Amino acid sequence: MKQILYISYDGVCEPLGISQIISYLEILSKDYKIYLISFEKNKELKNKINLLETKKRLSRAKIKWIPIKYHNKFKLISKPYDILNGLMQSSFIILNSNIDIIHTRSYIPALIALPLKILFNKKLLFDIRGFWPEERIDGGLWKSGSIYYRILKILEIILFKNSNHIVTLTEASLPIINNFHFLKESRPGISVIPTCTNLNKFRIKNTYHEHSTFTFGYVGSFGTWYLLDETIKLFKEISLLKPEAKMLILNRNEHQKIIKSAKLANIDLNKISIYKVDHKEVPLYIQKMNAAASLIKPCFSKLSSSPTKLGEYLGCGIPCVGNVGVGDVENILAYKNTGVILKDFNHKEIHMAAKNIIELSKDKNISKKCRETALKYFSLEKGVNKYRRIYENL
Repeated sequence: MKQILYISYDGVCEPLGISQIISYLEILSKDYKIYLISFEKNKELKNKINLLETKKRLSRAKIKWIPIKYHNKFKLISKPYDILNGLMQSSFIILNSNIDIIHTRSYIPALIALPLKILFNKKLLFDIRGFWPEERIDGGLWKSGSIYYRILKILEIILFKNSNHIVTLTEASLPIINNFHFLKESRPGISVIPTCTNLNKFRIKNTYHEHSTFTFGYVGSFGTWYLLDETIKLFKEISLLKPEAKMLILNRNEHQKIIKSAKLANIDLNKISIYKVDHKEVPLYIQKMNAAASLIKPCFSKLSSSPTKLGEYLGCGIPCVGNVGVGDVENILAYKNTGVILKDFNHKEIHMAAKNIIELSKDKNISKKCRETALKYFSLEKGVNKYRRIYENL
């Protein structure tokens, strides 16, 4: 049985970690011995109930979990400190087990794994999750040409050249990676695996005609990438077309920010319901929606983005409003006409998107088409099988 060291800078106690790390590893652990290192935020470590549930869940899957505290207080030293800590913990695991593959989720874990690959002659699977240097620029966190960006671009070259296999989230990102000049002489294997969804949990329950009130939905956080004001404006146009319409938002920590945006848009706050729910409850709330939104800032780095919420909406039979310039979203929604794509965020485009998504949600076959699209693009089983093939071939 091959042994895998999986390193994630995302915490597995958070919803993203539950859906995009634990869900995969639980299945893979049936065929592989897995050691999991994750960096957990302090508030998650203090949530003793959730922490214990996570430990029990991973223990049942016979996954050896090593949680490390995530640091972000001191910008200049937090990342190097976490990398050093991760390097020490990973070295201990490798020295005391027979690790075959180091599977890294994004750039920081890959920086931890690189010296381990060299020192211990291990295979490196670099799951890039996105173009991180460009994300820092596009998100306004760094300036183009800054010393941090230049250093990270040098490290990116080293990571790509030294990886035995690369996983990217989107077909749209493949031409970019294939055109990296530094990979022309020695190209690792490359696979596309989107952010998959457990479609046994995210499934159809109701149809449009069983809803008494049109409900427009949103799941997740807003902030750097996900566009709050544009999403609220979209609901404003929906409510003008359907005055009885309601908006259902599942969000952990930004309730006041959402309320402020709704007030600025002159939306009756009685029309908007915001809930903070456990990940296991999310499907039940999505099933109450007639349509939903996934609007993301379009930019170069988002060509490698695969929104988790898209697979969850479609799995539950819910059509979605997306926008151009975000990974494979446009092609996915066009596959069976399961959504509306915004070409711009001006008033005319938003109004037309509101009108079109209302009409689309009336299609008596829309739930079935959404589900079929989810099964084609976001099946967790398909994603796991791709990882299994990569593990076997390394």
